[in-house]
Amino acid sequence: MRGLKVLGVTDERSVLFLEEAFGKGHFSYATSPGAVQTVVQMNTITHGGNDIAVVQIPRRGSIETQIWPVSCILMDFLVTLPLISHSDVLELGSGCGMVGLVAAAAGAKHVVLTDTEEAIDHLQMNAVANVQLGHVPDNVVDVQALEWGSDGSFSRGQFSLILVSDCVYMPHLFSKLANTLRLLADKNTSILLAHQWRNREAEQAFFQEISTIFEVSELSCAHACEGEFLLANIQLKKTTQLHSIVNSCAMESGGPLPEELDHEEGDMGAMGDFFSLIDT
Repeated sequence: MRGLKVLGVTDERSVLFLEEAFGKGHFSYATSPGAVQTVVQMNTITHGGNDIAVVQIPRRGSIETQIWPVSCILMDFLVTLPLISHSDVLELGSGCGMVGLVAAAAGAKHVVLTDTEEAIDHLQMNAVANVQLGHVPDNVVDVQALEWGSDGSFSRGQFSLILVSDCVYMPHLFSKLANTLRLLADKNTSILLAHQWRNREAEQAFFQEISTIFEVSELSCAHACEGEFLLANIQLKKTTQLHSIVNSCAMESGGPLPEELDHEEGDMGAMGDFFSLIDT
Protein backbone atom coordinates (compact mmCIF):
# COMPACT_ATOMS: atom_id res chain seq x y z
CA MET A 1 0.00 0.00 0.00
CA ARG A 2 2.68 2.45 -1.04
CA GLY A 3 1.98 6.08 -1.75
CA LEU A 4 -0.78 6.24 0.86
CA LYS A 5 -1.82 9.70 1.95
CA VAL A 6 -3.31 10.28 5.39
CA LEU A 7 -5.47 13.34 6.03
CA GLY A 8 -7.13 14.65 9.15
CA VAL A 9 -4.91 12.83 11.67
CA THR A 10 -4.37 15.20 14.56
CA ASP A 11 -3.16 13.09 17.48
CA GLU A 12 -0.37 10.61 18.13
CA ARG A 13 -2.67 7.72 19.06
CA SER A 14 -4.41 7.92 15.69
CA VAL A 15 -1.09 7.91 13.89
CA LEU A 16 0.00 4.83 15.84
CA PHE A 17 -3.25 3.06 14.99
CA LEU A 18 -2.85 3.76 11.29
CA GLU A 19 0.76 2.61 11.37
CA GLU A 20 -0.36 -0.64 12.95
CA ALA A 21 -3.32 -1.10 10.60
CA PHE A 22 -1.55 -0.31 7.34
CA GLY A 23 2.08 -1.05 8.18
CA LYS A 24 4.59 1.49 9.41
CA GLY A 25 6.54 3.05 6.55
CA HIS A 26 3.96 2.06 3.94
CA PHE A 27 2.27 5.44 3.93
CA SER A 28 3.35 9.04 3.94
CA TYR A 29 1.94 12.45 4.73
CA ALA A 30 2.65 13.77 1.25
CA THR A 31 0.96 17.08 0.51
CA SER A 32 1.11 16.88 -3.26
CA PRO A 33 -2.00 15.19 -4.70
CA GLY A 34 0.07 13.90 -7.58
CA ALA A 35 2.34 12.02 -5.18
CA VAL A 36 -0.30 9.66 -3.86
CA GLN A 37 -2.41 6.82 -5.20
CA THR A 38 -4.79 6.21 -2.31
CA VAL A 39 -6.16 8.64 0.24
CA VAL A 40 -7.08 7.54 3.74
CA GLN A 41 -8.90 10.08 5.85
CA MET A 42 -9.08 9.58 9.59
CA ASN A 43 -11.20 12.22 11.22
CA THR A 44 -12.42 12.62 14.76
CA ILE A 45 -16.07 13.66 14.79
CA THR A 46 -17.86 14.86 17.91
CA HIS A 47 -21.59 14.31 18.45
CA GLY A 48 -23.29 14.96 21.76
CA GLY A 49 -19.92 15.21 23.50
CA ASN A 50 -18.84 11.82 22.11
CA ASP A 51 -15.73 11.55 19.94
CA ILE A 52 -15.75 9.02 17.09
CA ALA A 53 -12.75 8.25 14.89
CA VAL A 54 -13.70 7.42 11.31
CA VAL A 55 -11.30 6.00 8.76
CA GLN A 56 -12.47 6.72 5.22
CA ILE A 57 -11.04 5.51 1.93
CA PRO A 58 -12.84 7.66 -0.64
CA ARG A 59 -12.48 6.26 -4.13
CA ARG A 60 -14.42 6.17 -7.34
CA GLY A 61 -17.44 3.89 -7.07
CA SER A 62 -17.05 3.50 -3.31
CA ILE A 63 -20.23 3.81 -1.26
CA GLU A 64 -19.55 2.03 2.01
CA THR A 65 -16.25 3.76 2.84
CA GLN A 66 -17.56 7.32 2.81
CA ILE A 67 -19.57 9.50 5.16
CA TRP A 68 -22.86 10.73 3.69
CA PRO A 69 -24.50 13.99 4.87
CA VAL A 70 -27.76 12.50 6.10
CA SER A 71 -25.93 10.29 8.62
CA CYS A 72 -24.96 13.44 10.53
CA ILE A 73 -28.64 14.34 10.88
CA LEU A 74 -29.39 10.91 12.33
CA MET A 75 -26.45 11.14 14.74
CA ASP A 76 -27.53 14.56 15.96
CA PHE A 77 -30.96 13.13 16.76
CA LEU A 78 -29.65 9.87 18.15
CA VAL A 79 -27.69 11.45 20.99
CA THR A 80 -30.86 13.17 22.25
CA LEU A 81 -32.66 9.88 22.93
CA PRO A 82 -33.03 9.47 26.69
CA LEU A 83 -33.12 5.66 26.77
CA ILE A 84 -30.21 4.87 24.47
CA SER A 85 -28.29 3.30 27.35
CA HIS A 86 -30.91 0.54 27.64
CA SER A 87 -30.86 -0.34 23.96
CA ASP A 88 -29.70 -3.26 21.88
CA VAL A 89 -29.00 -1.55 18.58
CA LEU A 90 -28.69 -2.87 15.02
CA GLU A 91 -27.45 -0.69 12.18
CA LEU A 92 -28.25 -1.76 8.62
CA GLY A 93 -25.97 -0.69 5.78
CA SER A 94 -23.44 0.69 8.26
CA GLY A 95 -20.79 1.74 5.74
CA CYS A 96 -18.11 3.45 7.85
CA GLY A 97 -20.12 2.55 10.95
CA MET A 98 -20.25 6.11 12.22
CA VAL A 99 -23.93 6.16 13.21
CA GLY A 100 -23.76 2.88 15.15
CA LEU A 101 -20.48 3.92 16.79
CA VAL A 102 -22.10 7.14 18.00
CA ALA A 103 -24.86 5.01 19.55
CA ALA A 104 -22.19 2.91 21.30
CA ALA A 105 -20.34 6.00 22.55
CA ALA A 106 -23.64 7.45 23.79
CA GLY A 107 -24.14 4.43 26.04
CA ALA A 108 -26.03 1.78 24.08
CA LYS A 109 -25.87 -1.61 25.77
CA HIS A 110 -24.93 -3.49 22.60
CA VAL A 111 -24.48 -2.39 18.98
CA VAL A 112 -24.20 -4.62 15.91
CA LEU A 113 -22.88 -2.96 12.74
CA THR A 114 -23.85 -4.73 9.52
CA ASP A 115 -23.10 -4.42 5.83
CA THR A 116 -22.19 -6.59 2.86
CA GLU A 117 -19.27 -9.03 2.97
CA GLU A 118 -17.21 -6.62 0.87
CA ALA A 119 -17.56 -3.84 3.45
CA ILE A 120 -16.87 -5.87 6.59
CA ASP A 121 -13.08 -5.41 6.75
CA HIS A 122 -13.37 -1.63 6.59
CA LEU A 123 -16.23 -1.63 9.08
CA GLN A 124 -14.26 -3.83 11.48
CA MET A 125 -11.28 -1.49 11.20
CA ASN A 126 -13.38 1.46 12.34
CA ALA A 127 -14.85 -0.51 15.23
CA VAL A 128 -11.39 -1.58 16.40
CA ALA A 129 -10.01 1.94 16.00
CA ASN A 130 -12.63 3.42 18.31
CA VAL A 131 -12.05 0.78 20.97
CA GLN A 132 -8.28 1.25 20.81
CA LEU A 133 -8.58 5.02 20.93
CA GLY A 134 -10.92 4.82 23.92
CA HIS A 135 -13.94 6.36 22.18
CA VAL A 136 -16.11 3.24 22.52
CA PRO A 137 -16.14 0.70 25.39
CA ASP A 138 -14.74 -2.74 24.70
CA ASN A 139 -17.19 -5.63 24.14
CA VAL A 140 -20.06 -3.32 23.14
CA VAL A 141 -19.73 -3.31 19.32
CA ASP A 142 -19.92 -6.33 17.03
CA VAL A 143 -19.58 -6.43 13.24
CA GLN A 144 -21.45 -8.90 11.06
CA ALA A 145 -22.25 -9.34 7.39
CA LEU A 146 -25.95 -9.10 6.57
CA GLU A 147 -27.46 -9.37 3.12
CA TRP A 148 -30.80 -7.57 2.89
CA GLY A 149 -33.75 -9.84 2.31
CA SER A 150 -32.74 -12.14 5.17
CA ASP A 151 -32.66 -11.83 8.95
CA GLY A 152 -28.92 -12.50 9.10
CA SER A 153 -29.45 -15.16 11.79
CA PHE A 154 -30.83 -12.51 14.15
CA SER A 155 -34.13 -13.13 15.88
CA ARG A 156 -37.24 -11.03 15.56
CA GLY A 157 -37.40 -8.47 18.37
CA GLN A 158 -33.75 -8.98 19.33
CA PHE A 159 -33.05 -5.27 18.84
CA SER A 160 -35.01 -2.47 20.46
CA LEU A 161 -33.58 0.07 18.00
CA ILE A 162 -32.72 -0.40 14.32
CA LEU A 163 -30.80 2.37 12.55
CA VAL A 164 -31.11 2.90 8.79
CA SER A 165 -29.11 5.77 7.33
CA ASP A 166 -29.18 6.64 3.62
CA CYS A 167 -30.02 3.09 2.51
CA VAL A 168 -32.96 3.85 0.22
CA TYR A 169 -31.35 4.67 -3.11
CA MET A 170 -31.24 1.47 -5.22
CA PRO A 171 -34.74 0.41 -6.32
CA HIS A 172 -33.76 -3.23 -6.85
CA LEU A 173 -32.93 -3.43 -3.12
CA PHE A 174 -36.12 -1.80 -1.78
CA SER A 175 -38.07 -5.04 -1.29
CA LYS A 176 -35.05 -6.79 0.24
CA LEU A 177 -34.50 -4.00 2.76
CA ALA A 178 -38.22 -3.93 3.56
CA ASN A 179 -38.24 -7.68 4.11
CA THR A 180 -35.29 -7.52 6.51
CA LEU A 181 -37.14 -4.88 8.53
CA ARG A 182 -40.25 -7.11 8.59
CA LEU A 183 -38.24 -10.08 9.81
CA LEU A 184 -36.41 -8.22 12.59
CA ALA A 185 -38.96 -5.77 14.02
CA ASP A 186 -41.58 -6.57 16.63
CA LYS A 187 -44.00 -4.29 18.47
CA ASN A 188 -41.23 -3.10 20.82
CA THR A 189 -38.82 -2.17 18.03
CA SER A 190 -38.26 1.40 16.87
CA ILE A 191 -36.64 1.96 13.49
CA LEU A 192 -34.91 5.29 13.03
CA LEU A 193 -34.51 6.01 9.34
CA ALA A 194 -32.68 8.97 7.82
CA HIS A 195 -32.98 9.55 4.10
CA GLN A 196 -31.76 12.03 1.53
CA TRP A 197 -34.17 12.46 -1.34
CA ARG A 198 -32.45 12.05 -4.71
CA ASN A 199 -35.23 10.65 -6.88
CA ARG A 200 -38.35 11.20 -4.83
CA GLU A 201 -40.75 9.49 -7.22
CA ALA A 202 -38.69 6.28 -7.33
CA GLU A 203 -37.79 6.26 -3.65
CA GLN A 204 -41.40 6.75 -2.55
CA ALA A 205 -41.98 3.16 -3.70
CA PHE A 206 -40.02 1.89 -0.69
CA PHE A 207 -42.09 3.90 1.79
CA GLN A 208 -45.31 2.81 0.11
CA GLU A 209 -44.23 -0.82 0.44
CA ILE A 210 -43.39 -0.67 4.13
CA SER A 211 -46.52 1.37 4.93
CA THR A 212 -48.62 -1.80 4.57
CA ILE A 213 -47.10 -3.02 7.83
CA PHE A 214 -45.30 -0.10 9.44
CA GLU A 215 -46.40 3.28 10.71
CA VAL A 216 -43.97 5.91 9.37
CA SER A 217 -43.86 9.07 11.48
CA GLU A 218 -41.79 11.98 10.25
CA LEU A 219 -39.63 13.62 12.91
CA SER A 220 -38.48 17.21 12.91
CA CYS A 221 -34.86 17.95 12.08
CA ALA A 222 -32.87 21.05 11.25
CA HIS A 223 -32.85 20.32 7.52
CA ALA A 224 -36.39 18.95 7.11
CA CYS A 225 -37.73 22.32 5.98
CA GLU A 226 -35.42 22.23 2.99
CA GLY A 227 -37.29 19.18 1.69
CA GLU A 228 -34.05 17.36 0.97
CA PHE A 229 -33.93 15.07 3.99
CA LEU A 230 -36.35 12.80 5.82
CA LEU A 231 -35.96 11.65 9.42
CA ALA A 232 -38.58 9.12 10.48
CA ASN A 233 -39.53 6.82 13.32
CA ILE A 234 -40.96 3.55 11.99
CA GLN A 235 -42.90 1.02 14.08
CA LEU A 236 -45.19 -1.90 13.41
CA LYS A 237 -48.81 -0.96 13.07
CA LYS A 238 -51.12 -2.08 15.87
CA THR A 239 -53.67 -4.18 14.05
CA THR A 240 -55.28 -7.54 14.49
CA GLN A 241 -54.73 -8.12 10.76
CA LEU A 242 -50.96 -7.71 11.04
CA HIS A 243 -50.12 -11.40 10.85
CA SER A 244 -52.00 -11.94 7.60
CA ILE A 245 -50.40 -8.84 6.09
CA VAL A 246 -46.88 -10.05 6.95
CA ASN A 247 -47.66 -13.49 5.55
CA SER A 248 -48.85 -11.97 2.32
CA CYS A 249 -45.84 -9.64 1.95
CA ALA A 250 -43.31 -12.32 2.83
CA MET A 251 -44.85 -14.71 0.31
CA GLU A 252 -44.74 -12.07 -2.40
CA SER A 253 -41.08 -11.30 -1.69
CA GLY A 254 -40.12 -14.97 -1.47
CA GLY A 255 -38.63 -14.45 1.99
CA PRO A 256 -39.13 -16.59 5.07
CA LEU A 257 -42.09 -15.90 7.29
CA PRO A 258 -41.58 -14.31 10.70
CA GLU A 259 -42.71 -16.12 13.81
CA GLU A 260 -46.38 -15.68 14.73
CA LEU A 261 -47.03 -12.14 15.79
CA ASP A 262 -48.42 -10.99 19.09
CA HIS A 263 -51.51 -8.90 18.31
CA GLU A 264 -52.23 -7.54 21.76
CA GLU A 265 -52.59 -3.79 21.91
CA GLY A 266 -50.21 -3.59 24.84
CA ASP A 267 -47.37 -1.32 25.84
CA MET A 268 -44.94 -0.51 23.02
CA GLY A 269 -42.05 -1.06 25.44
CA ALA A 270 -39.14 1.11 26.49
CA MET A 271 -38.26 2.17 22.98
CA GLY A 272 -41.81 3.28 22.39
CA ASP A 273 -41.23 5.90 25.08
CA PHE A 274 -38.33 7.47 23.20
CA PHE A 275 -40.39 9.76 21.11
CA SER A 276 -42.96 10.73 23.72
CA LEU A 277 -40.10 12.39 25.60
CA ILE A 278 -38.89 14.41 22.62
CA ASP A 279 -40.63 17.45 21.22
CA THR A 280 -40.98 16.67 17.54
